[in-house]
Amino acid sequence: MKNLILIIRVMAATVLLVGWAGTSVAQETLVVGQVGDAITLDPHAHNGIVEASMASNIFDSMIILDKDMAVQPGIAVSWEAKDPVTWNFGIRKGVKFHDGTPLTAEDVKFSIDRILGWKPFGAMGGIKAYITPISSVRVIDQYTVEVKTVKPWGPILSTLRVVFIASKAHVEKVTKEKGIEAVSLNPMGSGAYKLIEWVPGDHLTMEANQNWWGGKPAVKTITFRQISNYATRVAALLSGEIHIATGLPVRDVKRVESNSATKVTVLDGMRTVNYKFDTTRDMTPGVPDIPNPFKKRKVRMAMNHAINSQAIIKVVMNGFARPATQLAGDKHLGWNPTIERLPYDPEKARQLLKEAGYPNGFKLRIDSTNNRYINDEAICLTVAQMINKVGIQATCRARPKQVVFKEIYDPKILCCSMFVFSFVTPTGDIAGNMESNFHTPTELYGGYNGGKPELAHYSNPAADLLIEAASAETDYNVRKTILQAASTVIMHDYPIVPLHYQNDIYGMSTKVNWTPRPDMFLTMFDAKWH
Repeated sequence: MKNLILIIRVMAATVLLVGWAGTSVAQETLVVGQVGDAITLDPHAHNGIVEASMASNIFDSMIILDKDMAVQPGIAVSWEAKDPVTWNFGIRKGVKFHDGTPLTAEDVKFSIDRILGWKPFGAMGGIKAYITPISSVRVIDQYTVEVKTVKPWGPILSTLRVVFIASKAHVEKVTKEKGIEAVSLNPMGSGAYKLIEWVPGDHLTMEANQNWWGGKPAVKTITFRQISNYATRVAALLSGEIHIATGLPVRDVKRVESNSATKVTVLDGMRTVNYKFDTTRDMTPGVPDIPNPFKKRKVRMAMNHAINSQAIIKVVMNGFARPATQLAGDKHLGWNPTIERLPYDPEKARQLLKEAGYPNGFKLRIDSTNNRYINDEAICLTVAQMINKVGIQATCRARPKQVVFKEIYDPKILCCSMFVFSFVTPTGDIAGNMESNFHTPTELYGGYNGGKPELAHYSNPAADLLIEAASAETDYNVRKTILQAASTVIMHDYPIVPLHYQNDIYGMSTKVNWTPRPDMFLTMFDAKWH
C-alpha cells in the first residue's frame, strides 16, 4: 500500500464542513413529516436509515461525511495509520454530552466495544457488521484512542461514520437500572439536538444544543412526525401543519410545486429498490408445500425477465426514478457501469420456469413494507401482477416496516422468500451492502444474521473471496476494481431483481432553507428559516 502512513491534523476549533448553521434562533418549531418512525433511539441497536438519521441529530459520530459524501472530522479530529492494522485517533476536546459531562476517549472505546459486543434481540440486530474488522480499542490518553484491525481495512474512515458516540456512564447506569431496552428511551449524546420527547409511532421532538461544538443550530426545536399516509402528509404540508415532507408522493409533485407557500426538491438519491430471494434454505415460508424454487438460478432469472422495471418507473413512480442494474447506485464506490439488467421478456420467463421444472408455476407470497419506500405497497402489488402473467400464483403481503423488518431478521420467524430489499449504504461504499447481505455469514461477515449460516439469504464462495479482498485493500482504485468484479459475480447469479434507483423527493415550506443529503440522513443542524 502506497502512502501507508496517513496523517491528517485538523484544529478542533476549525469547522470544515460547508454549511454549518448560524446563530439565529427560530421563533417556531420546524416539523418534519416522514413515512415511518424510528424503531429505536439507541444508536448501536439497529441498522436502519431512519434510526441513523435520528441518531445523527442526537449523537456525534467519529467521522462525518459531508453532503458530497467526503470524509470530514467529527469526534475524531486527527487520524494516523501507524502500521497496516493500527490507527491512532485524536479525539475532539471540549465536547460535552447533553447532561454536561465531557466526552473522552473512554466514551469512544465504550461505544465501539458496545457495538462489537452487541447481543441481538428481536429486530435489534445491532450494527456490528459495519465494524467487524476492528479487533480492539485501547485508550492511550484522555483524547487519544488506538484502534486495531484484524487485517488492513480499506474503508475504515468512511465506515466510522456509523459509530455514534454514547455516554459510557449514562448507558451503563440506564442498562443496570432499567435494562438495555431502556437505553432507546433515554438517549444521551453530544449532538446538535437533544431529545425532549419521543412517542413511538407518533412524534419525536428535539431541542437545539446551545453548546454544540459545531455551533448553535439556527432552528431551536425540531419535531419529526410519523405520517405514513401519503395524502395526509401532503395535506399537512400544504396547510402549513408541517414544514418538510419526506418521501413526497410522485403524483403530488406538481400540486406542491404550484402552491405558492411550498416548493419541491428532487435528488438523485442513493437508495436502490430491489426484490431479494431466499436462495439458501431448502424450504422457504413464502412458497408452500414444495422445496424452495429460488435455489435454482433459472427461476431467479425468470423472475428478472417477468418484471418490467421500466413500466414500474413510468406508471408507479411517475418517472421519479432511474433504472437499476445492481445492488447499489452510481453514487457508491464499486458501482459497475458494465452490468446490464435482464430485459423484460415474459416468454423467456415462462421458458426458464419450464426448464427449471415449474411449467405450471407455483404459489408465492411476496413480502413488502407499506410505510418505508416511495409507493412500496403499490410496487409490490404491481410486481405480483407481472409475475402472475408468467404463471406464478403470486400475492403481495405489505405491512408496516416495524413488523416486516422484525420478521426478516428474527431467527425464530425466518421470513421471507421474496421480499422488498432496499439499502442505502451510509458509508457511500457498496461493500457495506455486500458484506452485510451477500457474503456467507461468518464471524466477520453476515450482518444481521450474526454469523449464523442458517439465516443466510445468499451464499456464493466466488463472491465471498472478492468481498474479502476488497475489504482488505487500502488502495482506492484497486478496491474499486475488486468491488466492481464482486458486483459482476453477484449479479450474474441473480439473487435479486433490480428495480430502480429511487429519486428522493422532498416537499418544503418556502419558509425553510435546508438542503437534503443524498444518503437520506435528516441531519437538521444546518436548517434555517428564511
